[in-house]
Amino acid sequence: MTRRHAIAASLALYFAIAPLAAQQSGGGAVRREAAAKRVAPTDSFTINFPTTPLNTTSIQDCYFNCFFLTGSPVESCNYSGTIALVKSVGPPFRQTNLRKGIAGPSCSGTPVTLPITLQAGEWLLQDFEFTPTTLGTFQDSHTYNLTPTGSPTSVFSWLLVGATPAAPPQ
Repeated sequence: MTRRHAIAASLALYFAIAPLAAQQSGGGAVRREAAAKRVAPTDSFTINFPTTPLNTTSIQDCYFNCFFLTGSPVESCNYSGTIALVKSVGPPFRQTNLRKGIAGPSCSGTPVTLPITLQAGEWLLQDFEFTPTTLGTFQDSHTYNLTPTGSPTSVFSWLLVGATPAAPPQ
């Protein structure tokens, strides 16, 4: 998959916030080619890796998080908040290339560590890797605390799922 194709096919995850008590909050998962799909802020999103041979690496890149006001266009990333790591994935998965960038079509950004505060117009970009060393099917979660400015914290998990090819018959 070329970098350009990966960017075009990437998934975006947005977290809605409600700075006023009267507003309702929601969240959304968006594939750039498709319409937004609403998910609860305390929900999860699954990343399925292609079947990956032993001792090779499959990369799912250009996933990102940002905050936006409920009722705004989903891709606006027009609010601020803090993202903190609760639980990292373990082998055979890995989260890599954590960076902060300007919301838009690019997957570039400045390397960062967590926790990170995002301003309006910024997003947290991340890549995930799957490197199986044994046969099987694997699943793990990468979990964040999301704290929009002036709003309560919610929990969100990226669920990573991967598998190896079946063992050849003996």
